[in-house]
Amino acid sequence: MTKADRLSVRQEAFAINVASGQPPTEAYRNAGFTATGNAVAVNAGRLLKLAKVVLRVGSLQAKHEAARERAMATTTLVTAHTVTRMLEEVFEAAKRDKQHGAAATAAMGLAKLHGLLVDKTEDVTRRAARSPNAPVEIEVEHWLTEQGVQIEHQMQPTPQRDDPEKDAQAVRVDGLPGGETPDRGAVN
Repeated sequence: MTKADRLSVRQEAFAINVASGQPPTEAYRNAGFTATGNAVAVNAGRLLKLAKVVLRVGSLQAKHEAARERAMATTTLVTAHTVTRMLEEVFEAAKRDKQHGAAATAAMGLAKLHGLLVDKTEDVTRRAARSPNAPVEIEVEHWLTEQGVQIEHQMQPTPQRDDPEKDAQAVRVDGLPGGETPDRGAVN
């Protein structure tokens, strides 16, 4: 390489800045050149036309691209497709090794990933409101008191029904017509 082919320190800095994505005028200023006004754009344009600067920028961009490709090759991108592939491999290996629990777990993971299963949750904090449109919730006992219903706090024996589960849940409430419970119908 002859002396004429070498870049000055500021030209090298300019080439590095342009290769890293800076606009030419910004790269020109950041390289240490002192031009002002419109001269910055003109001089940056002239530098970009110099063959040795164009070659150096191209060389640096190729190095940046190669480094990016190496990084991408060593990095595993996590997508639905790659996770599906991983779970399929786990499922097949677990089946082959007769590890049925692991196979079932992998199958469930695949089903969840692809939307075949949705975890359901139940809101157990919901309480009775004064009216269906009321924004504020109140305690059931308070609502019943507002309605003029007296609640017996002791469990009263109720006659046997066909459904033993309902018998265990029945609570006698005075004040409702026909001896009805607030949400289960008549008590016989």
